Amino acid sequence: AIYDTAILQVPKGSKENFQNHFEFKKFTHIVEIDPDDYPSPEQLQRDAEVVPQDDPTVGTAMTILMKDGTEQTIRLVSEPVISFSGTDLNITGHELNLSLPLADVVRYTFETYDATGIDDVKNNKHVHIDFEGEVLIVSGLSEVETIAVYDLQGKLLSRATVGNDGRLKLSLHSLPTGVYVMKVGQTSYKIKK
Repeated sequence: AIYDTAILQVPKGSKENFQNHFEFKKFTHIVEIDPDDYPSPEQLQRDAEVVPQDDPTVGTAMTILMKDGTEQTIRLVSEPVISFSGTDLNITGHELNLSLPLADVVRYTFETYDATGIDDVKNNKHVHIDFEGEVLIVSGLSEVETIAVYDLQGKLLSRATVGNDGRLKLSLHSLPTGVYVMKVGQTSYKIKK
């Protein structure tokens, strides 16, 4: 979780207050710094390390709820450095330098997002998706349903109708390894070959 890897930098003498705060106490790494020793945003930018991800379609996002009810969601490329200077909340990371008035921030959270916008199949209880080698097997469907497979740009790659037994076997042999979208009726699934 991001609370275990991000570093929360706080003004010298305030660490205990942050460790006891209902939201900030989630951070494992809280470091006190003297405001005069705080690196410039440019230095933090140069020092930010991009952490390569195994799956580029999955990442971490930080959502900030503001006092006026608006939300700001930032998709993070690397773990951010969160700090406070004066009355501002500062969020710095790779290609990110954001400063918000702390008085206007109600809360912030970290979430995992899926860049494809498609939920994993585990969220659906009646459709079962398996692979036998490069053959996609879908079961638990009605016999009249059609299954379509698309690439992430929306191009139709394959279409088939479910058999009388509610199962479908579809060869993905001709497709390169990657992430695809399978549409069954009005429901879409992310599949990885």
